[in-house]
Amino acid sequence: MRKAAAAVAMILLAAGCGGSGSSDPASAETCRDLADVNIGILNQMIDEMAGWSEERVGEAMDSFDLPEELAAFQDDIDEFNERYDELDCDAEDFEQLICDVLGDLDVGDAAGRMIRDGLAEGC
Repeated sequence: MRKAAAAVAMILLAAGCGGSGSSDPASAETCRDLADVNIGILNQMIDEMAGWSEERVGEAMDSFDLPEELAAFQDDIDEFNERYDELDCDAEDFEQLICDVLGDLDVGDAAGRMIRDGLAEGC
């Protein structure tokens, strides 16, 4: 998995449109729920990235720093990471959970496709 996709996924590590319908990390009761939340956050980020060129998306994915346009997601990312630790999710198991819910990602344009493809590399 590309480092940026991993960073986005572990938000991001990537994420409300996921299977649970929530993008609130506090609502997750299991690591599976948290994977759904991750997809929800990613869907929101992809919406914000609509219209970005593939080059711009690539630059964002190659950095561990959130682009200024996505800074509003920092609280979601921090809450996600906190809940991930509280639930004591296993990294390998979580990566598989992300693979299982990847179909819930609204790929849209270049941003969504590139994030999906980056995450899919680990599946």
